[in-house]
Amino acid sequence: MVQRKTTTHPEHETLEEESDSATLRISDVSRLTGLPVPTLRYYERRGILAPRRDPEGHRAYTRHDLEWIAFVQRLLGTGMPLRAIERYSRLRAQGDATIPERLAMLHHQDQLLAERIRQTQAQREFLAHKISTYNNKLKETKTENIADRAAANERTSQAAYIR
Repeated sequence: MVQRKTTTHPEHETLEEESDSATLRISDVSRLTGLPVPTLRYYERRGILAPRRDPEGHRAYTRHDLEWIAFVQRLLGTGMPLRAIERYSRLRAQGDATIPERLAMLHHQDQLLAERIRQTQAQREFLAHKISTYNNKLKETKTENIADRAAANERTSQAAYIR
């Protein structure tokens, strides 16, 4: 069981395994995934993670566990609630017979995400309009200030000429 860490970018450390039996301790998984140890334990209590235990009773995470954690993080990033991820995890544990139900869950989350993107885009358009309004207002104010200064300079020049 030889483990070797490689990094192309520090935030994307990966585990190269020379055998499928290579394992990591929870502290290593925390460092690699960016998830705090208590979060990993919490996910385990909720049934989302199910790492094996070594002979001493320590959690022994595999490359497959790391891939699953990355998948869970992506689901969370889509806005999928933890309760739904728990359900998805239970279905996954039941095998391929649950693929249609898992697929339906992913389609549903995709629809929710698409709606959130539409709403976010509408908010961006609102902000763009407001920014444009303020930029135009500043241009008008700047033009008015230039015109006011030019008029003041003209009055000053005329007054100096009259004297």
